[in-house]
Amino acid sequence: MLKAILLPLKSGKQVLVAKVCRHESAMPSRAVMFFATRAPLTGGDMYLAHMCEYIKDRGDLVEEVYLEDMPRFIRNSGLFLGVFLSNFWLLFRLLALPGSRLVLFEDFGFHPRLLLSNLLIRFLRKTNIFMLSQLGLKYHRLTRFGIFWNIDRWLIRTSFARTDIIFTNSKDGRDQVIATGRVNPPKVINARCGFEPIPPAQTGRGNTDRSTTRSETQLLFVGRCSPNKGIQYLLEAVALVSASCRVRLHIVGNTGDDPQYYNHLVEITTARQIAGKVIFHGFVQPGSADLVKLYRQSDIFVLPSIREGFGIVVLEAMSCGLPIITTTADALPELVAHGKTGMLVPPGNAQALADAIATLVDSPDLRNSLGANGRRFCEAVREQYSWPNVCGGIYDVMTRYSKELE
Repeated sequence: MLKAILLPLKSGKQVLVAKVCRHESAMPSRAVMFFATRAPLTGGDMYLAHMCEYIKDRGDLVEEVYLEDMPRFIRNSGLFLGVFLSNFWLLFRLLALPGSRLVLFEDFGFHPRLLLSNLLIRFLRKTNIFMLSQLGLKYHRLTRFGIFWNIDRWLIRTSFARTDIIFTNSKDGRDQVIATGRVNPPKVINARCGFEPIPPAQTGRGNTDRSTTRSETQLLFVGRCSPNKGIQYLLEAVALVSASCRVRLHIVGNTGDDPQYYNHLVEITTARQIAGKVIFHGFVQPGSADLVKLYRQSDIFVLPSIREGFGIVVLEAMSCGLPIITTTADALPELVAHGKTGMLVPPGNAQALADAIATLVDSPDLRNSLGANGRRFCEAVREQYSWPNVCGGIYDVMTRYSKELE
């Protein structure tokens, strides 16, 4: 079960932390988890991978279903037909599993491919459905206009209404789910998100601002190379500050996810004459020595997201003692306190980003203060946001709910 304790902070305030108490018995069903691919690339993928490993470590049976295993003709049959056929492919996979009862743990991002399968499997087998909503509903609109938006909104509401428990990774995400109007608030639980802080011994950052010994201030972005991350506005901001500040921007993220967007970013660097100030590193494995080195060599971390479900990289950067510049999008204000651990700007505003960058470039003392506060924040919430605690809380709810319905 979940046991609430109060963790004292140096400021005298207290933070509510969920401690996981071990069950004497395991989940009374076979758990089924859905993945897009076998190679976790995003923070959302890592969330599912951690949860899967946690359930396995408890001795429960786990069936992993990968959408990439769907037959090629389904994956290549177009948006609507592909979504329709994938539901039946998943349904047959579930029906073929042994056991009298299933516990499905699903990512909300797959909801069009799971909705019909979920509806039918409940009639054919005893099934509990638990959903993880990580990205916020605004990520999942098929389009902003016309009938497709209405279709997707109906899919979202129906998915939530047919789900037993919905877990979110932020308070903002929980508020978005409840705002759909088709779900009872008690069955929406903010489970938070886990992260693995980088120890100070690895970062090499102490109280000394290392940028004072070099001519350029190093900016770092880590995340997917996609429009939702707002990288185009960051490039525009770099162009704006280049006239008065010597900066170099390091962009870490898979450029192959959206080649068209990546090409657009390269065009911006050429048109704005900042190609020599921007380095695209491509994908760097999370937690790797290469990524730690980039954090260690940087002075300011910038995440200019238009939409952001949580922002694990913000906590990673804070644990390295880096000051943060990010936006007020979605859950980011839950992590960054403006003027204390970083600077918040409106999403999609290149000038505001440029002003924040210029402020920190010109103020080494402010950088050091924000970075030190951020590191203290990470130390204070380290247990609250640890993967064992987050996954344990979800597991406890799933187990308790499944047993109550036996």
